Amino acid sequence: MPQVDDKRVTEKRVAEASSLRHYFQEQWGLLMGLLDEQSRLRDERSANKERVEASIEAVVSGTDPRVRSASGYRKRLRGGAAALLRHIESLVDALPPALLISKATYLHNPQVSSLFANMDEVRQLCSDLFHLHDCPITDEHSRAEQVFFLLFLNYQEKSILGTQMVGEIIQREVHQTSIVFWGHRLLEPSLTEDEARRLLKQVLYENVTRYMRTRMTHLRHGQQGEVTGLIPPDQDIRNPEIYLSHILEYLELPQDLITIVANTVHINRMGIKVGEGNDHGGETIHLSELDIGEEPQKLVSIVAIPSEVLNSSR
Repeated sequence: MPQVDDKRVTEKRVAEASSLRHYFQEQWGLLMGLLDEQSRLRDERSANKERVEASIEAVVSGTDPRVRSASGYRKRLRGGAAALLRHIESLVDALPPALLISKATYLHNPQVSSLFANMDEVRQLCSDLFHLHDCPITDEHSRAEQVFFLLFLNYQEKSILGTQMVGEIIQREVHQTSIVFWGHRLLEPSLTEDEARRLLKQVLYENVTRYMRTRMTHLRHGQQGEVTGLIPPDQDIRNPEIYLSHILEYLELPQDLITIVANTVHINRMGIKVGEGNDHGGETIHLSELDIGEEPQKLVSIVAIPSEVLNSSR
């Protein structure tokens, strides 16, 4: 009868046990990963649901709270409010990184020097923030290396008569287009760019609901001015059901309510529009043009201002 090699058997059993232990560790890791992913998705779904519910309330409170008396208003608004929320989020996520506004970038970055006449204008904007109750600068902001803001401003092209050099000849009375930036506003100080983007989404959503309320007010006043006698209930804007139906029509096409279009212009140091590749010292400026309904167009940007600029404006 052959003898059993105890050492070999032991080594074999140890190897098998080690392999089995490794297998169970792998399976346990996969199970834990799956549970973590399920938990993450569950939390994400819960957060999305909360955001949609908040967006519904924002539409109602931002237009006319009497909509709450309409039958099933929350369910009826859910799809449109969620679509508007997703649309605004995609617009903000596509915006370029925050633009640093400092002494150095004003001198070397035409994107900054084109938007502002000088650094004194930037300091004045910052100074105004210390006196605004709805946009407070806290001690935490003052201690930060830089603070992020939402920048809104107006942009206009004006036809003017100017001069230009063609070779060594000065041409006068030349039709030119002057680019003018004005009406700068800094809003919502934030400690991070992510927070600034979140706040921008909120601000834009509020502005869209405000626009819908304005349009509905005009519609109601127009209806009362044009119709003589009693207005049928199924046409009366004062009827919450009818009011809600109009809001739902607006929400069907969120891309018609709000857009942010990337535009590129080429201007020289005098703010005159020049052609691409022009030899007159033109610089490329990137603009994010915000349109909300039929309201005047604005430019929107996320900017970062260093603490030395912000604090020197007190």
